[in-house]
Amino acid sequence: MDEPLLPPIYAVTSSLVYVRLHGRGSPAWYGYLYSDVELAEWAGRVRGFAEDPGTGEVIVVFSNHPHVYAPRNAQRFMELLGIPRRGPPVLPRRVGQPSLDDYIHT
Repeated sequence: MDEPLLPPIYAVTSSLVYVRLHGRGSPAWYGYLYSDVELAEWAGRVRGFAEDPGTGEVIVVFSNHPHVYAPRNAQRFMELLGIPRRGPPVLPRRVGQPSLDDYIHT
């Protein structure tokens, strides 16, 4: 976990690795856009977890916020790890239904 009040905790309880990146903001931790340096630090850790033969699956989750930082953080994190972006499945939308794209400004 990444948040400002506790150091990351590594506890082996299964082959699943779960990383929760809350952010380092103040006063709200989760209202946070990670820098490339901060993401690179975690990318190195995640690579290490993934390369460990005892690891089955690695899940990384970013806390969401009304400013839509989670998808932006996740997209950049994937770029740093060399994971290609996949588009969502194309599903029909109802007339007037908003899309996540309506909220992301890159």
